[in-house]
Amino acid sequence: PEALDRLIAEHRTLKQAIEKSPLRFCVYNSENQLIAWNDSYERNYPNAFAKYHAGELSDPIRFRELLDEDVVGCKTEKERQEKIEQRLEALRHKSDKPLLTKCLRTGKDLKVVRYELDDEAIASVAIDVSEVTQSKTDQKNAELAAKHAEERLKAAIEALPDAFAIFDASGRLLTYNSHYIA
Repeated sequence: PEALDRLIAEHRTLKQAIEKSPLRFCVYNSENQLIAWNDSYERNYPNAFAKYHAGELSDPIRFRELLDEDVVGCKTEKERQEKIEQRLEALRHKSDKPLLTKCLRTGKDLKVVRYELDDEAIASVAIDVSEVTQSKTDQKNAELAAKHAEERLKAAIEALPDAFAIFDASGRLLTYNSHYIA
């Protein structure tokens, strides 16, 4: 009884740790059926889990059923089915390296780590990295905008009919047009 009580307490602690984690956590069996998940993962598929809790989806949930909700924005049904097949294949992707995936329905960027368990089940942990990827995108856009502004300024200076130069407070030449050196 003491060992069983300890095992139950450890199970409860592990379940709480997974449930309270901000990471999306799930386990799929070898038949691509979802057998364990936390609330963070469930929030990723609100419509599918609403159907599941209403008894309208299979138990256990098949990954394909979640993808029916997640894969959107396709122009044709054939394109949609191809994306679903790609995602099913990605579920079985064996790599210790994190995958960066775009969560299609929400538009969030997720860093996903999948790893195979002893019984050919797949465990998956994902964290939302949207803010990081968005700030990188914002930085690239700002750098590109600054480069375009600099190019426009240089073109405007070059187009002046007279000699033109800009010096800093120390007297260093910063920029000039071709008339200045002529």
